Amino acid sequence: MRCAALGLALLASSALTSQAQTTLTSFEEEAELTATQLTSSDPSQAGCLPIADAMRAAAIASPDVAVAVAQKAGSKADLCLARSLTLPQFSTFARTQAGDGGLTGNAIDNLVGLRASQRIWDFGDARFAREAAQSRVSAAEQTQLSIEAEAERRVALSYITALEAYERKSVTSEREDYFRRQLSALQAALEIGGATRSEVAEVAARLAEAEAERIEIEFLIEQSTLQVATDVNRAVALCYDRSPELPGAAEGFSDMETDLALISNPNIEAARRNLGSLKAEQERARRERLPVVDVVAIGSYAYFDQFNTWEFRDRIGIDVSVPILSGSALNARSQAANAEVARAGADLVRQRRQLREDILISRRRALSLYAQSVRRASVEDRKLEQFEAAEIEFDAGLKTLPDLVEDRLDYEEARLELIRVKYALLIERLNLLALTGQLGTRALMD
Repeated sequence: MRCAALGLALLASSALTSQAQTTLTSFEEEAELTATQLTSSDPSQAGCLPIADAMRAAAIASPDVAVAVAQKAGSKADLCLARSLTLPQFSTFARTQAGDGGLTGNAIDNLVGLRASQRIWDFGDARFAREAAQSRVSAAEQTQLSIEAEAERRVALSYITALEAYERKSVTSEREDYFRRQLSALQAALEIGGATRSEVAEVAARLAEAEAERIEIEFLIEQSTLQVATDVNRAVALCYDRSPELPGAAEGFSDMETDLALISNPNIEAARRNLGSLKAEQERARRERLPVVDVVAIGSYAYFDQFNTWEFRDRIGIDVSVPILSGSALNARSQAANAEVARAGADLVRQRRQLREDILISRRRALSLYAQSVRRASVEDRKLEQFEAAEIEFDAGLKTLPDLVEDRLDYEEARLELIRVKYALLIERLNLLALTGQLGTRALMD
């Protein structure tokens, strides 16, 4: 019966060990797309990738997120280890020894058995170990949320940059067409003496400038598209016919919401959880001089070669462990824990101050850009009126060609500036959502 109980204990131990294994999804190098695959997308294809889908895909495909998930799994393993301090511990052992066997001289003893122990009192050591491990798990979860949000923000920035470049390309293409038509008309007029060579050269130079700028913008579009494709790890076509809008309005973000953001930001929450973990470890370090009490039971079979017999032995008792002299190791660990708590507390305050400053600046920047966008739209309307009037005056012979060209360039500059302010406001709102910890829960609306 005792042998059966010993065998069942060994089987249970091996079963628990196998259940503790956790399989994590790993990123394989072979799964990464080649350069040819990443650049094989056709921008004209019907099925484009919306910006919200790109953000979600980037969070899934990010290796940084996979690292955070693995770190969270490691923290959960530490939590299981901390919980095991108050659970029964079983171990098997085998021992062989030779020595004085009493009256008959030396003897050889062989011993095999099972040892069971249960911690019954440790003055809170196991409890603080669980609290520290649980805080580390919570911190790892918040860190994962932060990394996911950063992956979403990064791909959204690339996507927005591509959309802005696409709109700029449209304006530049219109400028190209305008100067190409002007150049064709001037060359025809030059042959009959209706234009000068300097006027033809002026327009030709402006056309070349427009072509050069278009080529640079096309490169920027390709670069941003490649960045999006790399982040989502697949060939993509961006949705240039949609203008993404962020939920909410920056002008409605109050100072009270700024203070609430200090709670919802995952980086701040992760720092707060890490501080809680260090405080629990600090308490453990303070209690290291207190005793740990365990109940220990040992059952074993011993073989005596003098009598050629097996004999069962069982023992049960109390094991009390109290450190007395450690060469200042206990003091050093306590001082190190105190220093870590002080450092983490100061770091939390520093992060809170920086985050509050960043949110306030970003919010006011968004308000400024919003006001600028209204006025830039008005400037564009006035510049269009000015250019249309200049065309009438030029046709009537009241304005020279260089003046007309300058009016056209002023109008296009106003359009480009409005585009710049529009997308700068979009980026600022994106940053504001990231700073307030809302990017992962409130995705871009197409």
